[in-house]
Amino acid sequence: MFVVSVMPIARGAFKDRLSFFSKKALEPGMIVDITVRNQKAVGLVLSSTDAREEKSSLRAKEFALKKLEPKNPRRIFLPATIEALQSVAAYHAVPDGVVLAHFTPTAIFSESADVARAANTAPASALAADRVALQAEYEERIATYRNTTRETFAKGESVVVVAPTIPEADRLYNELSRGIEAQTLLLTSQLTKKQAVTAWNRATEDPEPLLIIMTHSFLTLPRENVTTLFIERESARGYLAREAPHLDTRIAVEAIAGKRGARIVYADFPLRVETHARLKAHDMEEFGRLQRTVRSGFSGQKDRARIIDSRTKEDLTAPTDGALKKRKFSPLTEPVAGLIRTETERGSRLFVYAARRGVAPLTVCNDCGTPVTDPSTGAPMTLHKTKNGNVFLSFRSGAILPGNTACRTCGGWNL
Repeated sequence: MFVVSVMPIARGAFKDRLSFFSKKALEPGMIVDITVRNQKAVGLVLSSTDAREEKSSLRAKEFALKKLEPKNPRRIFLPATIEALQSVAAYHAVPDGVVLAHFTPTAIFSESADVARAANTAPASALAADRVALQAEYEERIATYRNTTRETFAKGESVVVVAPTIPEADRLYNELSRGIEAQTLLLTSQLTKKQAVTAWNRATEDPEPLLIIMTHSFLTLPRENVTTLFIERESARGYLAREAPHLDTRIAVEAIAGKRGARIVYADFPLRVETHARLKAHDMEEFGRLQRTVRSGFSGQKDRARIIDSRTKEDLTAPTDGALKKRKFSPLTEPVAGLIRTETERGSRLFVYAARRGVAPLTVCNDCGTPVTDPSTGAPMTLHKTKNGNVFLSFRSGAILPGNTACRTCGGWNL
């Protein structure tokens, strides 16, 4: 009989480890099915000891250990990855299983019987990982990724590019896979369970060098010969999880690269202030000369920014008979509306930035000049038109007042 220490893998894990007893000794790193609070879950074996060696501690426990009957236990993670994520969990002060669940697709756990076994059982690398910063515009970064991929493929090694969002991962795949489609993998949370398991198995077992473009959910991929990891647009907020405990993907990537002895490249334009501080402290090196000025985009190109006069001919010419004609107001002029129609018909993307919200950003009393303000914060309230009539809305606190509100100073209705 053996006492097995298991780390529950779940986003809501409440403990770092649980104890079970098993008839067989299980190797650390194995994935097993467990039951926690009468619910099925997945766990990672941390240790397995003979029950005869822990007689005294078992007798002192006030509860009985549950029986563990693992079905087809498999090692699907590299030991270096587990060590790295344990350090990430310590950094964020959360259980290890929460971190492992965040950076692994759920399909890998639910379909663990079909997942390929991780081949490497070697410990973490003792070599210090190179930390490099690449500050360049997007086109220059793409060229760098291509050159690095060619150099790495020539050595029989693989490259990983981590993207902050799925659309950016798709764009990177379209840019970087030209000519090497057979050796490029795109791994995002949009994959179905079957596709995720198939892609995971190929990345684990394919002997050919691969270019792997992924989001955070595939970070625990057990690819052995990855020697370079790029963090594309490292300043993106998408690397910080929206839900608590707000895990930072950049910290996890650096920890994994450090344990594997791989090179990690922070790429963006411009780089974060934190990255520049690390460069200044010689904690990182420059990937070539850092670009300081903009070379493309809006600079040096004509007709990139256009100013359209929203006034009509009637606005610019005074009426000869002295009569003022009332015209219907529209925030969009015909040239602007035409541009929007053209872009939408072409299937392009666009956004409209408006400088004002609501019918009027400020409402004042014509008698005493007092503005309508938020009762709690004192911020000016915006007049909005609704189906039930006009209302005053505060964007500071969310307070709403009816449109027939009187002046708080003089009590007048002339607003």
